[in-house]
Amino acid sequence: MQISNTDESGRSAEKLSEILSGFGGLWRYPDSLDYFFLVNPYFPPESFTERMRDMVEHLFYHYPSNRRVDSELASAFFRVRVDSIIVGNGTSELIKEIMEHTEGKVGIIRPTFEEYPNRYNADLLVTMQVRTPDFSYTADDIMSFFEELGVPLKTERGRRVFPVSDRAEDVAAALERKAAELGIEVLRVRAV
Repeated sequence: MQISNTDESGRSAEKLSEILSGFGGLWRYPDSLDYFFLVNPYFPPESFTERMRDMVEHLFYHYPSNRRVDSELASAFFRVRVDSIIVGNGTSELIKEIMEHTEGKVGIIRPTFEEYPNRYNADLLVTMQVRTPDFSYTADDIMSFFEELGVPLKTERGRRVFPVSDRAEDVAAALERKAAELGIEVLRVRAV
């Protein structure tokens, strides 16, 4: 389902509002892309879905297992160390765990999903408030941001924007410099 800002009848905004206010909202429309909630469109992979489908009857009769067992099963399935798995009952519980093990300053863009700042020491939050009436920012805003950080940009065919150097590392380095200037520690994702 695709609902644009306006259609021939001019009812798109009204139609979207009607759908969102009904029971189940966009969940009842399997072909829609719902960006109102924190979702990962790349998870679960098909192999995971098939495994869950195969195990559903077993899960009905043997639920719940404890977190240690869940961690071991996830570790085996995803082929990572068991101590790299955190089992949580929903996003809020995982955010709580992450924030309890975070040290130093944390950058937050507001408005945000408030679980992050609510779970952390307010004195250690570095907040950027989006100031436009609809909380949006444009591609030009982002380009200006990076140019102010010292990353000259170029626009290529199809309005694609790259650093003049063609090095993604320059963008990462600029962000790391800005984070260091603000006293924010950058955590790097690494293989487990």
